[in-house]
Amino acid sequence: MCGIAGVWKSASHGGSAGGSLEQDVLSMLEPIQHRGPDSGGVWTDDAAGIGLGHRRLAIVDLSPAGHQPMMSQSGRYVITLNGEIYNFPEIKGRLQTEHRLPQLKGTSDTEIALAAIEAWGLEKALKTFNGMFAFALWDKQDKCLYLARDRVGKKPLYFGRTGRGSFVFASELKAFFPLADFERKVSQRAIGMYLELGYVPAPLSIFHGIQKLDAGSFALVRSTAGEAQIQKYWSLPEIVTESTGARKNEANTSTPAHVLRGELDTLLEDAVRIRMMSDVPLGALLSGGIDSSLVVGLMQRISPTPVRTFSIGFQEASHNEAAFAAEVAKHLGTAHEELYVTPSDCLDAVPLMARIYDEPFSDSSQIPTYLVSKLAKQHVTVCLSGDGGDEFFCGYNRYILGGKLIRAKSKIPGPLLWGASSALGLLGPDSWSRLYDGVRSVIPAGTKIPQIGDKIHKLKALLSEKGSLGIYTKLIQQWDLGGGILRGAGGRGRSSDGPGGARDVISEFWNSPGLSDVERMMLADAMTYLPDDIMVKVDRANMAVALEGRAPLLDYRVIEHAWRMPLSAKLTAEESKWPLREILYKMVPRELIDRPKMGFGVPMADWLRGPLRPWAEALLDKARIQNQGLLDPEVVWSTWQEHISGKRNWQAKLWNILMLQAWWDDTRPTI
Repeated sequence: MCGIAGVWKSASHGGSAGGSLEQDVLSMLEPIQHRGPDSGGVWTDDAAGIGLGHRRLAIVDLSPAGHQPMMSQSGRYVITLNGEIYNFPEIKGRLQTEHRLPQLKGTSDTEIALAAIEAWGLEKALKTFNGMFAFALWDKQDKCLYLARDRVGKKPLYFGRTGRGSFVFASELKAFFPLADFERKVSQRAIGMYLELGYVPAPLSIFHGIQKLDAGSFALVRSTAGEAQIQKYWSLPEIVTESTGARKNEANTSTPAHVLRGELDTLLEDAVRIRMMSDVPLGALLSGGIDSSLVVGLMQRISPTPVRTFSIGFQEASHNEAAFAAEVAKHLGTAHEELYVTPSDCLDAVPLMARIYDEPFSDSSQIPTYLVSKLAKQHVTVCLSGDGGDEFFCGYNRYILGGKLIRAKSKIPGPLLWGASSALGLLGPDSWSRLYDGVRSVIPAGTKIPQIGDKIHKLKALLSEKGSLGIYTKLIQQWDLGGGILRGAGGRGRSSDGPGGARDVISEFWNSPGLSDVERMMLADAMTYLPDDIMVKVDRANMAVALEGRAPLLDYRVIEHAWRMPLSAKLTAEESKWPLREILYKMVPRELIDRPKMGFGVPMADWLRGPLRPWAEALLDKARIQNQGLLDPEVVWSTWQEHISGKRNWQAKLWNILMLQAWWDDTRPTI
């Protein structure tokens, strides 16, 4: 796990502000030193105007032989790579059999990756790699630059051009800031997307002229003036279409469910095994939920010694899973560490978020993710996690609730739906909540619904949507741009189905043939929410403390197998993620696992009304937002007032705006 950066200049440009090419690359590496604190390196070709940089977090082959940037055996290619190729021993064996692999200098995966590219070409080599990676590859013979990113988008890669036309790339946006000709001009479209989703979806970045390389893609850049030619080498929508078509063709001779689960168990164990490869201490993040418990159980099945596990807890019972994690750890026999964090621990981390995440990013679980990463780093350098189980095994509540609502709407005549939606709107959220409070005393304690007025009006909005795409978009949406939150271009009057809105991004693959509505939601999350929220959250939190995170459930073989399984095998009448549960139940008693999904969050609603209030009010000041010229100050302030009064719970909307404002203060962009 590392950080990479580089610049390609035309011969007439030279270094920035009179500096050398090497100095430019070194200046780009400085802001991302946290990604690779062990060592750094720069390779330049002044005649070609290309410079590649690398910050190293040494995990495999700790010797100088693993130093990057690294040149291939023939001298044709130079690479700077962030990540790990887990199956490099297997690739090494193939190369030795097929190509008489030359004498290797070390034992790193990067050296094998270069050998594979020389032997098979970039695209074929990429298709053999099983790992998480983002890299830049300079071809000295053809004088061209390649960029590549892993199938799921675990590792980040930004690229674009500066004001003087230099082509730049890096693991994080902050690497571009030291360049004198980098313009911090925000993308209006990206701001709108962020307000809707809470993150900036690829290929956009928050800055005009800079984009993210899509997951499963590689780019070819032939000159500093030419456009990057982007090509997919792995496409999840294509995998999904092929899998659903195969299921239909094999309907009468389909593989029995127990056989598919057995194959999944074997794949998962191998995915865990290859991710336990490390020359430094290794452990796992354990929440006590299905996914992390499964990963830890498989690790303990493989490991001859107790696996080190880590979890954090909260004093607030509604957000605390530490006790469950401790029970799972005790049953599995791991060496468990836990830290109960106080509100002050979390609040101390809040000011760090804008700097860590580089772009506006408002998934509030970024805070506990950072804190548990910090805890783990005190003991290990590599941690496995359970990310990916929800998106591919139907784990999110919105799949179940959204699916039920879509099916119900399809059976109810339009006039009745309109009438029901209108009736729910006759009373405001406050009135519904007061009405509910009047009968609360006769409602069983386990079935009481908090903030019922908000939920009724959310249902009203969902009933008003015409199709499944609209319902899904409304379920994931934070701000509806039609409400006037965004001023200027693309502001008032623009809604989620307007030009360039979130709905347009999702619609590109929403109508993949042969999918149920629930499967469409899963695919949409896997294409957007997973790489641009979950993976961003984990990568930046891990890398802020120089911890390498690995996710066995995101092994592409597991993903492809999951899509071979019919939805009925993953979602039963009673349970979601059924194949994962059945494998886990062999290792952990059901009573330690079967409980309502809690999520990995913080009590943000209460914090905003309490200890975070002074910080929040300063960022939401009406005069400040008016002068900024980006948001409508009246919309923001009225939302804030409703929240602090306790009448509404606008924690997601407000955290969205607060993270935008905190990022703005830290970055000082221009509109």
